[in-house]
Amino acid sequence: MLSKEDKKVFVVGVGNLLRSDDGVGPLIAEKIAKKNIAGISVITSQLLNIELLEDAIGYERILIIDAGAVGSGVVLKKIECHGVAAQASSHHLSPEFLLAMAQELYEINLNLYVCCVRGQNFDVGNILSASVKELIPQAMARVEEFLMHSQSATTR
Repeated sequence: MLSKEDKKVFVVGVGNLLRSDDGVGPLIAEKIAKKNIAGISVITSQLLNIELLEDAIGYERILIIDAGAVGSGVVLKKIECHGVAAQASSHHLSPEFLLAMAQELYEINLNLYVCCVRGQNFDVGNILSASVKELIPQAMARVEEFLMHSQSATTR
């Protein structure tokens, strides 16, 4: 377990490995974990759920890596929250709702980011589509750049 001083970035790879392209989030997170970067904690989860808040508290930045069915390519963006929106399910939350719950329940503002990789196939299966396989190096580069920026920003 990292000490509070060492908690730089909490990386969460979200997705179901048995739903084809949906498994890209955990796959990228596992690649990051193998790099053993100081100050970086990595977990994987099939769903983004409220229990992740307990783990995320205390980190300078949180990065969620997930597949998306809309958009194009790889997008890494900061999540902003403007109030609590209704949520259809308590088992799978949006990043915005997770941010709102941190504010509501813990009175903290998480520094939350999402790296979304555009998926093509979310059918049952454990093979990534060719387009997602092609996006993995770009996603890795964006995530590594984000992590290195996080490291240098805290050592200045």
